[in-house]
Amino acid sequence: TGSVISPAVAFTQARLAWDQTRKKIQSDLRKLEAAILAQCEAEPDAADIAAGTKNLYSLLESLDERLIDKLDEALNAPDAAQRLALHTQARNVVDEYLAFVARDPLMQDIDNNGFASTSILSSVSASLKLISTRLAAAQSG
Repeated sequence: TGSVISPAVAFTQARLAWDQTRKKIQSDLRKLEAAILAQCEAEPDAADIAAGTKNLYSLLESLDERLIDKLDEALNAPDAAQRLALHTQARNVVDEYLAFVARDPLMQDIDNNGFASTSILSSVSASLKLISTRLAAAQSG
């Protein structure tokens, strides 16, 4: 929407959206890991495959909780100037996440994995676009 919303509402909505997205990513990654392990358990290199599946969780290291932390700081900012600075920092984190999603090979291929149906890329992309829109609509004061 093109409407203006209060910063507190925008920060709260964005925080909730990102927290839910991270939980969905984690759930999809667990489902994918279980499917890979189940399909490969009879393989001679099953132990290596099992160890390798842990690399899937590296996505959560890049799509981390910095946005949640920044939004919490913005919600608790004592004045409009600090809130505006933190708002800008939160938008920068969203931009960083969007750049990661666009360039990371694992992100690009994760949903076409051949083991389990996941919607990680589309979930993350939709969430980040929503968060970006919410933050853009927030007033600076």
